[in-house]
Parts: sequence; structure tokens; C-alpha cells
Amino acid sequence: MHRVEVRITRGAEGRTGKAFIADMDEEHAMEVISKFITETFLYSTAVLLLLLEQQRKANEDEVKQAKTIADRARVDALHEWHLGAEKRLSDVTTDLQLAMKSMEERLETLERMLTPPEKTQRSWSFR
Repeated sequence: MHRVEVRITRGAEGRTGKAFIADMDEEHAMEVISKFITETFLYSTAVLLLLLEQQRKANEDEVKQAKTIADRARVDALHEWHLGAEKRLSDVTTDLQLAMKSMEERLETLERMLTPPEKTQRSWSFR
């Protein structure tokens, strides 16, 4: 572990070649292992948070999509109801127009029956 850290550090500093790496004492070994454990904890926590956020976003998208589908179904149902109402209104309008025409014809017939015949002028006269 220590050797890997030394190689990474030397590579970052631009040094090349092998370096003499002495054995570590206990104190330095404890520092290195505590650093490793801390970084492992931090990175695993970060990965866990990213996974949880991804799952939350996926759930949120799923709920949003379900709501969109439900809204679309309501709009389609309302559209179908509107088309039916429009058809019913058209049928009622046609029926009313036919009834009105029939009543107008009856009214004309009644007016003809109730109106006295006009005096017709004769082309010939008795003078």
C-alpha cells in the first residue's frame, strides 16, 4: 500500500525512476491505514448517495409518466364525451328543424282555411 502511494506521489511530482522505500514504523503505518479507511468511507458514501439520488429521480420520473398517462386518458375521455354531446345536439337540432317545418306547414294550412276567400273580380259585368 505504501509503495503504491509513493509511486503515485512521485509520478505526480514528475520524478521518474525507482526510489528507495524504507520500511515504515508503526505510527506511519497507522496514519496510512487510517487515511485509506477514511477515503474508502468517503468514496463509498458518495457512491451510495449517487445511487440513492438516481433511484429517487427514477421514481420521480415514473410518477410523472404515470400522471401524464392518466391526464391523457382523462383528456381522451372528455373528448369522447364531447363528441357524443355534439352528436346528440346535432340530432336534437335536426329533430327541432323538422318539427318547425311541419308546424309552419300546418300554420299555412290553417291560415288558408281561416282566411276568407278574396272576392274575385269578374271580367264581365251586368250594367
